[in-house]
Amino acid sequence: MNIHSFHTDHAPAMAGVADMMDLLGQAQKTIAAQNRRIQALESLNVIDEETGFYNRKGFSKALRREIAAVRRGLGTGGLVVFIDVENYESILRDHGPGALKGCLNLMARTIEGKVREMDIPGYFGGGRFAVLFRDGEPGKVAGRLQKTALMLGNLSFVHEEREIGIGIGLRLRPYNPDDTDRKIIYPE
Repeated sequence: MNIHSFHTDHAPAMAGVADMMDLLGQAQKTIAAQNRRIQALESLNVIDEETGFYNRKGFSKALRREIAAVRRGLGTGGLVVFIDVENYESILRDHGPGALKGCLNLMARTIEGKVREMDIPGYFGGGRFAVLFRDGEPGKVAGRLQKTALMLGNLSFVHEEREIGIGIGLRLRPYNPDDTDRKIIYPE
């Protein structure tokens, strides 16, 4: 077989390869454009899918609005309660993602049942919840917080016929007109 007959005999196949390469290039451009669009849409998201609560971005925005209202004299300040699932990692490691999902769902539903309509719950990921108690001075909400903390600290759920206890840690942070959302959410 000489070079001339090779090119003549394989010309249709070579044209098919070129067409496939063009299609591949177009597909890569389409995928890149779709990935950019997904990232843009995700940046707009302020709700955590698992819990239905504000995510860190949404919670931070709500806290900024609340602090601004307090600065304008439209509120008295309030309290942010951070609730950490202390055994988050061990639940995931020892019982798997299904158990962790059950844990987070139970926490979210319990918190949701204990906050007022005007309060704002959030979930930041990694087992960290937060509740923004609007116009909730620590002295006024102390009794309710103690009851809620006791209830959350005694939660357990059944996963694959095993009872799993949920350990929690709490941190309380009052806010006032001089605060910023970053100072509260990311303490030094």
